[in-house]
Amino acid sequence: MIRSTAIWVSAACVVAAGTASVAHAVDAIYPVGVVTAKDGTVFIADLNLPGILKWDGDQVSVFYQAPKQFRKPLNRVRCLAIDPQGKLLAGCTAARNVFRVEPDAEPSAVASDPIEMPMSLAVSESGEIYVADLELRCIWKIPAGGKPEKFAEVPPPRGIFLDKTNRLWVVSQNADQVIRLSADGKAREPVVRGTPFAFPHNIVVDDQENAFVTDGYGHAVWKIAPGKAPEKFVHGAPLDNPVGIARQGDELLVVDPRAKSLFRIRADGTLTAVPLAQGK
Repeated sequence: MIRSTAIWVSAACVVAAGTASVAHAVDAIYPVGVVTAKDGTVFIADLNLPGILKWDGDQVSVFYQAPKQFRKPLNRVRCLAIDPQGKLLAGCTAARNVFRVEPDAEPSAVASDPIEMPMSLAVSESGEIYVADLELRCIWKIPAGGKPEKFAEVPPPRGIFLDKTNRLWVVSQNADQVIRLSADGKAREPVVRGTPFAFPHNIVVDDQENAFVTDGYGHAVWKIAPGKAPEKFVHGAPLDNPVGIARQGDELLVVDPRAKSLFRIRADGTLTAVPLAQGK
């Protein structure tokens, strides 16, 4: 059952340093994935809770508390997405599947067959779900029937993003670190040649085809403008190990498990931190 236990009790205004000061009741936080719903609600995948947090702009609450038992749904939740109906999807490497998470119900498996290590999700406007499988080094496509189909074999994929023309952007640790797949998965092109990123995790792309990549070891979010080499968009403290990334309008949302924070990054690179753990 989904619980709505508040772990914030209040939120102060953002101060000049760009940090929201809050009080907490929970400090076992390790945020690795983030997604934003159409109504502005932000969902955060927490590997150590384990489960899913919800941020409505004023407070954070536990949206789903997963079991501590390994192999149970969302015990090791890694990634999130929203489907065209506004339903929340979550990939779990312990239960080896993608789950639909709805209020007042247990998570339901989306794929009829296991997916070994789902690290990132993308959903088309028609509802097809794409899954980056780090272990089997491929992208799966899950159609309405639920049986996964191999969409493309790729270097170990860590993050994926489906752009407005249904091209799939893939980020990995191998050269080339960002590639782009055609809508049918048969053609691919390098977007970033070589290995400029220290340890890339996830990727999003805006409507102007600027791509943004989180780099954990690089303590950075990189920007790749069309036809240009990657450059660091935001880097250094307070970023420590940025992992999950999502778009919210013209802004970026980034979660960092070592900083135990959610970061909001404006178009001009201004960063605001929302601490998610006691003492941060």
